[in-house]
Amino acid sequence: MGLRGLLCLVVGIVFSVSALAAEVDFEPRTASAADIQALHQGGFVIFIRHVATDTRRPDQFPIRLGDCGSQRPLSDRGREQARLLGRYFQQLALPIGEVLVSPMCRAIETAELIFGQDVRVDPSTHYIAGMTDEEKAPILLRTRELLSTPPVSGNRVLVAHGPNIAELMDYFPPEASIVIVNPQGDGAFRYVASILIDDWPALLADLD
Repeated sequence: MGLRGLLCLVVGIVFSVSALAAEVDFEPRTASAADIQALHQGGFVIFIRHVATDTRRPDQFPIRLGDCGSQRPLSDRGREQARLLGRYFQQLALPIGEVLVSPMCRAIETAELIFGQDVRVDPSTHYIAGMTDEEKAPILLRTRELLSTPPVSGNRVLVAHGPNIAELMDYFPPEASIVIVNPQGDGAFRYVASILIDDWPALLADLD
């Protein structure tokens, strides 16, 4: 192969790798009115990352479940975000089959401010930051199960943590954001859209 042929081969490989990278790069998509209308039919999983926290008070490792004083708490801004989300969910009147929540205090408080007391703690959706791969494995397996298994009725809500979902779909959602997925069964799920806290006014206006 001559120098020109070799150069063409190298350029072709570079373009092939670039195209492959473009295919796997994750691109968040803002939810539309049509996505919300689909939620009214049920069958989806709504992942909510806990609302804004007070970063001046970081988690103390190893994390002690049940000891909220040792965990990064919600901020006042975060609590207001949760109350807003509660009003938005009431306005949408989506069918909710179950609300599952991480055992971390900030996730529980987020869920209760949005949905009231009718939430269920799932210990297997614990915050994975600071864990070894071996420690993460059962939590990620359970999170994948909840995202990929179709709900029995309505939509399933999971209130948990950014690192947990980032390990499964290469997307680290901001605090107070929502990720909608379509469960496909057998450990598979399809990303549908996201709703950031500042997206809600425009989204609700589109639904009017």
